[in-house]
Amino acid sequence: MVDEWQDVSLLEYEFLKELLDGDNNFVVGSPAQSIYGWRRAHYDALAERFRRDFPHAGTIVLQRNCRSTRQIVEAATSLVPNAYSEARMEPEKGDGPPVEVHIAYDPDSEADLAAQLLERYHEEEGLRHQHTAVLFRQWRQSPAIERGLTARGIPYTLADRFTFYKRAEVREILSYLILARAMRHSRPAEEDDSGALETVINVPPRGIGPNSPHRLRAEQPYLTWRLSFAGMVRPDLREQVRKSCIELFELLATLSHQVDDVPPERMVQEVVERTGYRTWLEEDFGAGRSVYAVEALQKEAASHGSTAAFLRAIRARMRARLDSRPGDQGVTLSSIHGAKGLEWPLVIVVGLYEGSLPHVMARNGGATKDPPR
Repeated sequence: MVDEWQDVSLLEYEFLKELLDGDNNFVVGSPAQSIYGWRRAHYDALAERFRRDFPHAGTIVLQRNCRSTRQIVEAATSLVPNAYSEARMEPEKGDGPPVEVHIAYDPDSEADLAAQLLERYHEEEGLRHQHTAVLFRQWRQSPAIERGLTARGIPYTLADRFTFYKRAEVREILSYLILARAMRHSRPAEEDDSGALETVINVPPRGIGPNSPHRLRAEQPYLTWRLSFAGMVRPDLREQVRKSCIELFELLATLSHQVDDVPPERMVQEVVERTGYRTWLEEDFGAGRSVYAVEALQKEAASHGSTAAFLRAIRARMRARLDSRPGDQGVTLSSIHGAKGLEWPLVIVVGLYEGSLPHVMARNGGATKDPPR
C-alpha cells in the first residue's frame, strides 16, 4: 500500500513499480491535497500512467465525514474547486452551531479577538480550554496569538513547539536587558533573574566553553555579572575566556548606558545589533532560533513605556501562566498541517487572508497548492 499517492513523482512511481507485486496493490490519495508540484509530483500524469499500467484497478471514493457537523462540512466544501468533486463530503454527524466569520485588520487585533472568543466560550458555555484549538498556516503566526492569550490569562500549549516566552531567542534577549539594568543600577541580578548571565555568556558564541561558567561561578549558587567580570583578570582561566569576559563587560556597559533612556523596542534592537545576534540567526547558526520571534518580542516591547516596565510585565505574565494547572492543559496552538487527524469541540482558524491561506505560492501558476482540508 502507498499512502499520500498524490505526492508521488513519476520518477518515484517508476521505482515503486519495481516493488509492486502483480495486481495486489492499493494506493491512497486525493488530487485535492496535492501540494508537491514543486518537486515534480503531478497527479494527472501519475493517474494516467497508473491507469495505463493497471487497467483493472478499481476506485473507492471516501465521501462520508464522520467527524464534523453539517455546517462545518458545507462551509469547507464551498471552498473546494469544482474540479475536485471527490473532495465533497457527506456529513454523518448531523447539525451543529453555525460557522462564525470574524474580521480583524491586523495580527494583534485578530489575536485579541480569538482570545475574547475563547474566554466567552469558557465562561458562558463552560468549555474547558483543553477542548479548544487555534490553528494557523505558519508557525511565524503563533507569537501574536500567544501574546493575546497571555494578556487575558488563558493557558495554552503549542503542539511540538516551545511557548513564546520559553523560546531560546526570547529568553536570551530578555537576559541581556536584565543584565544591562543590573549593571546600570550597580546591583546583582535579582533572584528571579539568576540564570540571566549563564543564559547569554556564550550567546552568540564568543569562545567561552561549557565548563567555564562553572569555574567563573566559584561555588556561588549562580553566576552574576560581578563574578563574570572578575574573570577578566583570573590567571586560572584561559586567555580566550578572559578576553571574552572583557568583551562581554564592554558590551553590557554600553547597553547599560542606554537601557533606561531609550524606548524598550529600541533596546531590543540594540541588543540584537550590538551582540551580533541578528547576523548569527541570519547565517543560520542559531540552532532553530527564529528572526520572527525576535521581531515579535520587539513589537511587544513597543507597547510599554520603558524597559523596566516591559521586564516587569514579562515577569508578571510568566508568574500568571496557567498552562501547568492540573486538569486543564490549555488551548492547543497548532499549524493546520500539524492538526491533521485531531479534533476539538471548538476550533478557531486565524490568518485566513490572501497570500497566507491560500499561500502566495499557490498563485504562481499552480506550482504548489494548499490542500483544502
